[in-house]
Amino acid sequence: MVQLKWHAKRFTGELNTHIMRTMSKIVLFLEAQVKVLISRGNITGSDPSKPGEPPKVRTGTLRSNISTQVEMNKGQVIGFIGVRRGLADSYANLLEEKGIRDGTKRPYLRPTVLKNRVRILNMLG
Repeated sequence: MVQLKWHAKRFTGELNTHIMRTMSKIVLFLEAQVKVLISRGNITGSDPSKPGEPPKVRTGTLRSNISTQVEMNKGQVIGFIGVRRGLADSYANLLEEKGIRDGTKRPYLRPTVLKNRVRILNMLG
């Protein structure tokens, strides 16, 4: 007689760990891609990004405040990428969603995710 045992709790724990690690890799990858996207220089302020383009770097505050987080909530693994609260928080959302002075967006987060969606799916697979 052969006895088979299923260790469901152990399996579920290992699976959750694997999923959390994978999501962490994904959001860290996206963080790096966003930082590359917004690293075009504009130190003097005389060459701002055009409406619809990602913002250019003047002080580096936005770029240095981009961060990630991964959490498990009600059985779902959720990855976040955005700007942590602080110096860049006041204008980061305006750039992404509404525009600052001229009312035109300068998105940088969503375009990065959309551009890399195939790679993200491959990383999940």
